[in-house]
Amino acid sequence: MSGTLRDRRLRYARTILQSRQCSIALVGETSDLEGLRVLVLGTSAADTLCALMHTECRKAEARTPDAHAETRSADLVLVPHVTLVTINRVINQAIRSLDHHGRIVIASPAGERHFIDLTVAALVQAGFDPPFLEFDGGETRIHASRGEVVARA
Repeated sequence: MSGTLRDRRLRYARTILQSRQCSIALVGETSDLEGLRVLVLGTSAADTLCALMHTECRKAEARTPDAHAETRSADLVLVPHVTLVTINRVINQAIRSLDHHGRIVIASPAGERHFIDLTVAALVQAGFDPPFLEFDGGETRIHASRGEVVARA
């Protein structure tokens, strides 16, 4: 076996993340999760939470959009799957949960323009800085933060 246990865990986690469409919000995020408090929102958050457990992220939890989360309990909110019906509840939950300079990453696996436009508008209306979009193989991730500019990777 090559590499340390940590390296093997990170490779395993990246494999899980890349193989699961519902976890697409985390691809590219695994390198800087150490020490962050991460909240995974959505009805299909188990795969994402499982993958987080195999990375350096030790402070992760999953909630449904309607479940109560502590105020300012997260530095990063990941949304692996959301619909137009629940997007406003997810954004409201993220606002309650995020620390002042926290950020949110919402996945849009289909990359639907209508969904992306409505989500970006809802984020700006909720007080987030203008989001930026990241495209990867037909999938889109929407990154937004509160109070600071999000650095592009």
